Amino acid sequence: ITASAIAVVRDLRAPASKVLSGVYDIADPLYGGIGDGVTDNCAAITAAGRAAAGKTGSENQPTTTLSVGGILFIPKGQFSTSCLPNFDDTRGVRLEGLATPTGGAFPASRVAYTGTATALSARSSAGFTIRNLYLTGVSIDATHFLIDTSQSAALSDSALVTIQDSYLSVGLASG
Repeated sequence: ITASAIAVVRDLRAPASKVLSGVYDIADPLYGGIGDGVTDNCAAITAAGRAAAGKTGSENQPTTTLSVGGILFIPKGQFSTSCLPNFDDTRGVRLEGLATPTGGAFPASRVAYTGTATALSARSSAGFTIRNLYLTGVSIDATHFLIDTSQSAALSDSALVTIQDSYLSVGLASG
């Protein structure tokens, strides 16, 4: 085979986390998330989130049919990010962290959203769950939301949205 015979090589590996336990772990080497509180994990969270949501369309757009999702797992650590995946029009997606092993007040998995727009969109979604997660919007402006589960243009209102054993906070942008 000559070098010109292969025009495009796609990475067809499944993440180890998906193969072993049915979840999409942002810290899996395929996604590369780093929970040090400094690194921008936008690419890792978006890639793992799109995989968990079953999205194969263009960037952050749903597929032409409703996708049935899996689990986007956030391991122990603080994952800073300037963006979060779009979970609009999905079914059964779970955004799940690690509970505090010592029974403390806050989950051990933390996501600090550093953007100013709406952090997490799950519009017209059914069965969307956030569990065992500390989610902070560091500087969301006053016209946006930490989580938007309203009706999208495509479908009806969200149904069965659950937030369990999680801590949500917003720091408004000044100005």
